[in-house]
Amino acid sequence: MSSQPVNRRWLVERSRLPTQQLDALLVQLVREGALEVIDPARFAEREAPPRGC
Repeated sequence: MSSQPVNRRWLVERSRLPTQQLDALLVQLVREGALEVIDPARFAEREAPPRGC
């Protein structure tokens, strides 16, 4: 497993996922403990509860 930081903007620019889906994936990975957020203030702005929950 990599421990190298990755910027969300970098992911958005290189991913084929729509931004909303990418954000949902990031939220899921954080919840599973597979991703550590380095700047939680910026991430919290984007975090929204998943639909249907």
